Amino acid sequence: MIPDISSFLVSSRWKDRFDDEILAAANSLVNKVRDLRKEAAAPESVSLIGNIKSDEVEVSLWKSGETWEFETFCSCEVGSFCHHAAALLMKAAKERDTSKLEGRGIAGAVAAALPSARELMKDPPPDLPRLRLEPRFELHVTRDPVDKATRLLLQSLGQPDPDFLISAEASVIYWVHRSSLRATAPDWISSITQPDGTAAILQHDAGAETAATQQLRDTGLSSLQSNSAWKFLLNLKSKDTGKSQTPDRWFPDPSRVPIDVFWHQFRGEMVDRLGTLGWRVIVADSVGHKVYEASPEKWESSIDPMEGGWFSLSVGFDVAGERYDLLPILAGLLENDFLEETLDRPDNGSVYAPLPNGDALKLPIGRVRKILNHLSALIDPKFPDRTRLHALDAASLAGLDGLGIDTPPNLMELADRLNDFSGIDSVPLPTGLQATLRDYQLAGFHWMQFLARHGLHGILADDMGLGKTLQTIAHILTEKNLGIHAACRLWSLRRHPSCRTGEPKFLNLHRSCGC
Repeated sequence: MIPDISSFLVSSRWKDRFDDEILAAANSLVNKVRDLRKEAAAPESVSLIGNIKSDEVEVSLWKSGETWEFETFCSCEVGSFCHHAAALLMKAAKERDTSKLEGRGIAGAVAAALPSARELMKDPPPDLPRLRLEPRFELHVTRDPVDKATRLLLQSLGQPDPDFLISAEASVIYWVHRSSLRATAPDWISSITQPDGTAAILQHDAGAETAATQQLRDTGLSSLQSNSAWKFLLNLKSKDTGKSQTPDRWFPDPSRVPIDVFWHQFRGEMVDRLGTLGWRVIVADSVGHKVYEASPEKWESSIDPMEGGWFSLSVGFDVAGERYDLLPILAGLLENDFLEETLDRPDNGSVYAPLPNGDALKLPIGRVRKILNHLSALIDPKFPDRTRLHALDAASLAGLDGLGIDTPPNLMELADRLNDFSGIDSVPLPTGLQATLRDYQLAGFHWMQFLARHGLHGILADDMGLGKTLQTIAHILTEKNLGIHAACRLWSLRRHPSCRTGEPKFLNLHRSCGC
């Protein structure tokens, strides 16, 4: 059972939120607390408000699980969890009956800001015409400076403390009459003034408005009114702005969606989804988080030769006239375990890769997953711009469907050969080789011929004394018999005493063969 607010204050468990130095300084300020009062926003949340000298202090508490959570605000330099807030709580803990502290209450302020269901549903005067109009729904997404009330909301959600916050205001429009979207009563009416100046009663379409609020929730948004611990923020905003009525605001709920990627996904998918449901969604220019379709068909990819037989991979994409290198972006997805994190997501979904300016690329999960499966072993996430590809890896990428790589003709030819690869062919030993190769030496010789035919590089290695030189001489002699200048492959080779050929006893092959 959750203790009442008095028991929570007396237990002093709240002191764990303050530093010892702050608590020590607060002891001398308890008797200086003035105008201490309690305001209740709802059965689950209250605020303690008071003054200490010239500083205004407020502590907002709400029920959470089996206890109370709270945040503090103060006009002093510290601002939060200061010695003034601790003194205010100490003063309140001395009150055996906190009901004596009750003032006008936040509930009254909220009631002033938002009409109650009973008030909305009361019978209208019989002589006023009743209008039933088709509702339209509008969502306006804005980026605003963080005020005191919003800062409290972010702290209650365990979020960082930014200078700006993106949120949305939802409206229902009946002809020219606009009001904040709400769905907290089964049926309600509003008094309106018609264009001719006469009064009328507007009958709200409760079913349509309730469905509209659910459509917003389905996107991952939650309203202040939907959370009892947030309702008191309406009152704080009203006091901050001096307005008697503050529209409800919709925020991405961190308990349901990851905040860091929400607005990219919202702009990339939810705006269109709401549009098909009849919503008009307006996103202010200051919001940012623009999303660009980045299907692999639009990528400009190429594989270019480097020194030493290596190849480099380049993947580019143009966004609003600016060129981006996608390899670091793809490497970032790999580093964030994209392949593992999206195992349970269908191929027809999307992933949003952030750009340095805060925008994002919308990438198809299935295609990107297929590409990254090939690149995961080739790209170093820490050094994506230093990626070097072996000819075999480059050839495998050249034939990858959907990447659209601009590939050199010789590499494309290698890719075609490898696609038809069924095994390393046996090659007859060259004429003039006066030696017998063992089976494992024949396998090495055949492998070297395979590399030569496909223009690949390789290293022949084994334990010492197993015939590497013999295999190499057989390879060179085969190349010579085929009319190929083996000297282009080896700079120099000297006769091994255990090998015999019909060639001169001492063979010098030099780089200056002229081929």
